[in-house]
Amino acid sequence: MSVTKIEIQVVADFVCPWCFIGKRRLEKAIQQFKETSSKQVEFTVKWLPYQLVPDAPKKSIKKSDSYAQRFGADRAKQMISDMIQMGKSEGIAFDYRGKIGNTFDAHRLIAYAEEFNLQNELAEQLFHAYFEKARDIANNEVLVNIAAEVGLDRTKVQAYLDSDEGVKKVSQRLYGVRLDGISGVPSYFIQGNFYFSGAKDPATFVTAFEQLTNKQ
Repeated sequence: MSVTKIEIQVVADFVCPWCFIGKRRLEKAIQQFKETSSKQVEFTVKWLPYQLVPDAPKKSIKKSDSYAQRFGADRAKQMISDMIQMGKSEGIAFDYRGKIGNTFDAHRLIAYAEEFNLQNELAEQLFHAYFEKARDIANNEVLVNIAAEVGLDRTKVQAYLDSDEGVKKVSQRLYGVRLDGISGVPSYFIQGNFYFSGAKDPATFVTAFEQLTNKQ
């Protein structure tokens, strides 16, 4: 039986709660499709950068202060409460303690991990670190530790982050997603045939997978 390859490009930022929820829903859809379809499908998930706050400072500040500044204290409090409840339904333990800063270097690290086919594993750990462990993913020391946790060489990652390597690539990709008209995340490109915006339910993805494989 021939194998159909489906590439999913996910445009996301690692401080976006809906991007983490979207990741969980996409994973459910892939698992559901594999369990119910008679087709042999190989999925590849690639991550493209987006910055919710591109001018965020490199030096992080408290999440609570950042959200209050952006949305107002009362709205921020309600948003946090709502996201914590939403996370529970997806098996995510959102923790809004800790700090938030500029995510550009996190995206550089994801670009680096692409060379080792570790993007998806690293994306999971970045989301987990920021949202469930209150770790500061704008801090390069934290990024190096996370990279090592997924099997990347600590010394090489440190040298990479200390250099300008990957800056041009990530900047071009950020520009590219803007040219594509993407103004919010998560967004998904599936095999160049389907585009979705928002943390869609698993059934939406499964339907797309079925249509793609039926064309084969």
